[in-house]
Amino acid sequence: MNTLILTEKPNVAEKIANFLGKAKKNQYEGVKYYEVEEGDNKVYVVSAVGHLYKLRQRTPIRDYPFFDVEWVETFKNSKKSKYVEPYVRLIEEISKDIDTFVNACDYDIEGSVIGHNALSYAAKTDISKSYRMKFSSLTKDEIISAYENLNPPDYPMINAGLARHVLDWYYGINTSKAMTESLKKVSGRYVTLSAGRVQTPTLKFLLEREKEICQFVSEPYWILFIEFKKDGIAVKASYQKEFFDEKEALGIFKDIKNKPALVKEISKKEKRINPPHPFDLGTLQKEAYKNFSFLPKRTQDIAQSLYEAGLISYPRTSSQKYPSSINLRGIMEKLKKIEDYSDHCAELLKTKLIPTEGKKDDPAHPAIHPTGELPKKLTEDQAKLYDLIVRRFFAVFGKPYVYESISVEIDVNGHSFFASGRVGIDPGFLKYYGDYSGVEEVILPEIKEGEKIEKISPKKEEKATKPPPRYNPASAVSEMEKLGIGTKATRANIVDILYDRNYIDGRQIIVTDLGEGIVETLEKYCPDIVSVELTKHFEEQMEKIQENEITKEEILSEAKEKLIDIFSKFKENEEDIGKELLVYLEREERRRNYVGICPMCGEGELFIRTGRFGPFIACQRYPDCNATFSLPSNCLVAPTEDKCKICRFPVVIATRKRSRPQAVCINQECPSKNNYSVPMDGKKCPRCGENLVVKKSFYGPFIGCSSYPKCRYTEKILEEKVEEN
Repeated sequence: MNTLILTEKPNVAEKIANFLGKAKKNQYEGVKYYEVEEGDNKVYVVSAVGHLYKLRQRTPIRDYPFFDVEWVETFKNSKKSKYVEPYVRLIEEISKDIDTFVNACDYDIEGSVIGHNALSYAAKTDISKSYRMKFSSLTKDEIISAYENLNPPDYPMINAGLARHVLDWYYGINTSKAMTESLKKVSGRYVTLSAGRVQTPTLKFLLEREKEICQFVSEPYWILFIEFKKDGIAVKASYQKEFFDEKEALGIFKDIKNKPALVKEISKKEKRINPPHPFDLGTLQKEAYKNFSFLPKRTQDIAQSLYEAGLISYPRTSSQKYPSSINLRGIMEKLKKIEDYSDHCAELLKTKLIPTEGKKDDPAHPAIHPTGELPKKLTEDQAKLYDLIVRRFFAVFGKPYVYESISVEIDVNGHSFFASGRVGIDPGFLKYYGDYSGVEEVILPEIKEGEKIEKISPKKEEKATKPPPRYNPASAVSEMEKLGIGTKATRANIVDILYDRNYIDGRQIIVTDLGEGIVETLEKYCPDIVSVELTKHFEEQMEKIQENEITKEEILSEAKEKLIDIFSKFKENEEDIGKELLVYLEREERRRNYVGICPMCGEGELFIRTGRFGPFIACQRYPDCNATFSLPSNCLVAPTEDKCKICRFPVVIATRKRSRPQAVCINQECPSKNNYSVPMDGKKCPRCGENLVVKKSFYGPFIGCSSYPKCRYTEKILEEKVEEN
């Protein structure tokens, strides 16, 4: 009897194989797999590399909507996925001599789909005869337990995943096809515009916030406060209301000017802040953004790497609870061996370890927690996120933070001002969570009721009402969760896609002209495509598949009917839609490619163009103006509003792979690039011994080896200062 265990990624395959016994490493066309002896039987542990199969139209798409799809190997869909081919071939080859198949991919919807497709199409096995390994951490005890207690296939999870993929294909491909055709019809241009079942409603709520901000009319208002010092501590006490009438504020300001203050009343209350609940993915993403400015996708990727290293539990969970099956005391005992955490662990181990829990639960996985395995070598970002997760784990077992809230009422000539303080009584969970909590004490000096304060400094300050804040990537993911669109595993990816499509821009999210055009045009003619409610409805329907209340076929049939109705309306207005999209597209293209006024003719405008030999900048008055500026083909170039301080030519931002963005003057003859003095004097290349020479590039001069491209040695040139014009 031979068994094949399929994992989602290569490093997980190696880990599981080594946990199960003495693993022999083999290779097939460069792909590693593992063989473990089990008595007279053999266990083969092989891996996928994420999705090995992808949906594709069965026949060419002549018209939309189109629903005839099939699963094919990803490398048949894209040349970039060529690396997937040997993984598929390995599964096909080994499966010829396998009796038992086990899906050990991540225990979630995507892992179920990855395993189902690999076993169905590559292994060509009957899924009903396969097994499922269920585990939430890559630790030896849990893996062995999962292998010894195999489950049958989770059909509701598989069907929900398959339905989601097909539904997303139906929406995304058909909407993109429809928009592309409408543009082609009115302009003759073939421009692919992307839309999606979750992507477009997400863009809609981002645009709604953009409109709120643009339509917001700011009003001036005034605040009054007094400042004084006592015992070296500065105190600020504010008037109890804001003034939208400056005259009223000025009247009170005059009343209190040069007047003494009297401490009228001091009230003290004991308050508490309860410990936080354990991390689910969304809360982890929010905290990592707040503390480290990690984008949600970055947090998700780092957490996944910590999981695959066996250091934390499965991160793509919506649970805020720890089930009784988790050995919390055992984890704490292991973490005690880490010097930074030993004192906290020793203290917590004296308690009953009863966690504070949140409302949300996830039947597949518990809340995120450390496994207790000791980290060996972590990157800086991994170390940050790991520390956040460990300290959150400690915090949920802590006591409430108890503090004294102090309110001081100060009377100045009959007008009351209030100062607030906060002094800790019992640090509780803050002892473990520390600065991550964002809780700070506010110390007030010793003040008594009836005390006179002779020297105060009254202040009147003008302010303006502010619009609602822009979404950032973390708050956008939180809003998606609140609205019930997307899944815990896909929300961060959706936000990333919107950036990649140039529909949104900036950490404080701005919707671009193109993003606005997509939403405005579709909402005008086919509002259901951007409907949050419809997207939420189908999310709920897919949850019903997982709960065995509805079939995959029923939901796909409903989706087809809806899309046929949507696209019949689209076709009725295809030309109008194309015209409106074209206006927004041209506006966005101008924004992305406009560099500035041509410095050669002073009349034309410079734009980034793409030619046979790569990108370049040219004047739009060509052929009357022949100004052109070459650009490197190995980087992304974005315009700025800046001009070179030396020659006054436009400056662009150039971003090379694995390099920081660099501001560069487009003028190759700019003195800032030419003002250097480097005597070579037969200086030799330290790598190959050939002569070093001064070379010139878009970024300025540099020293390089004369035997390039055989030798790629380079040195920077220290530029001499050039006077600014």
